[in-house]
Amino acid sequence: HSSKKTYRYEVLIRMGTACGCFPKKGSKSDKQPLLGHNEETGLDSAKRLVDWLSVEPPGTEPRITEDRIQDLCNLAYSDQIDRKEAAAVSFVELCQRMTQPVPEMMLPPIIKLLQSPDYEVQKPASLALTHLATRGPAQNKILIVQSGALSALIALLQSPHDDIRCNASGCITTLATLDTTKRQIAVQGAIPPLIVLIQNTDIKKHAILRNATGALLNLSHIEINRYDLHRAGASKEFMRLLSSEDEDVQFYSCAALSNLAVHSSIRIALTQEQDGLIFNALIRLLSSCSEKVSSQAAYVIRNLASADENQTKFVEHGVLPPLHALILSQQNSSIIASLAALRNLSIHPKNETAIMEGGFPDLLSDIIKDSKLPDMLNHAIGTIRYRCVMLPLTMVYSAVLRVYDFLFYWC
Repeated sequence: HSSKKTYRYEVLIRMGTACGCFPKKGSKSDKQPLLGHNEETGLDSAKRLVDWLSVEPPGTEPRITEDRIQDLCNLAYSDQIDRKEAAAVSFVELCQRMTQPVPEMMLPPIIKLLQSPDYEVQKPASLALTHLATRGPAQNKILIVQSGALSALIALLQSPHDDIRCNASGCITTLATLDTTKRQIAVQGAIPPLIVLIQNTDIKKHAILRNATGALLNLSHIEINRYDLHRAGASKEFMRLLSSEDEDVQFYSCAALSNLAVHSSIRIALTQEQDGLIFNALIRLLSSCSEKVSSQAAYVIRNLASADENQTKFVEHGVLPPLHALILSQQNSSIIASLAALRNLSIHPKNETAIMEGGFPDLLSDIIKDSKLPDMLNHAIGTIRYRCVMLPLTMVYSAVLRVYDFLFYWC
């Protein structure tokens, strides 16, 4: 994307050319064409906006008035492409500096520009809307969705231009951070085109891939959307993206799979896909150099291990050694995630021997004696509860004392 200065330069030049402030190359400035009323209105609006933007201090909150929005509307609704472009670039200049709630009357002209077939209009218009969603208050996201912008944004997901698809998917990702908008985005049809975007793993398009995967992750945070995502084929794509070279994409995919795996019917489908490909893929990610990826992979294992048959399959595929290494990592988030996975794996009686021989009793004992983190203690004690038959009595006694201390301290 162009920098703020570049956009400011573009808007002044384009609007100045449109209104006659700057003569076009090869034109004679002393010859003025006869203008109709609508053309005069558009040129007057352009001149006023040039004057306004040229005196507004860069980096400050722009002063939005009804008259200025009307000038922007005159350009946005013009039949002339150059005026639409000027309006779109003006909106970028304004929206990237706005931190206050967007005036509702400002959204219809931006949506009108999004619907233009012209690339030079769509690009800045989609960027302007993204600025409103990402830089402004949460109220902006609600207003953008309520204004009807979603259908235009979803249509732009299918644009032939990478930067427009990137802007549109990034904007939808931000809009989908609110629970009140997640369902609306899914209902209006964003899931299929987002899945198409994550199917393209061209290294040059990783920004689009990250945005689209992040959008689908955000949509997966509510239950009803998870079934829509799975039916549309998102689960299969998330599993494929576990092998992505991009850590963010790996993390988003793991987090989305963790959400989907909460539901038993989806859990079954995930583990049956491609002869259980997900078992090895997740175990491999436990050794990722990225803490957030390894931790999130452990949470997916935790959720998949809610099913009895998966508890033994993970152990058979070799999950215990990397889990043991994560617990030794000294990173609290990794330890908690690993213990959460281990707790569910320990439920199955067939895993008792492997857990005992894998060096976990000593680790659990140390955590129970030393840790002050409630989640860590909870998972460690929960694991001992399931496997206390095979643990030394001293460890069980220690766990009981820590439970007592834990309840006394927190309750």
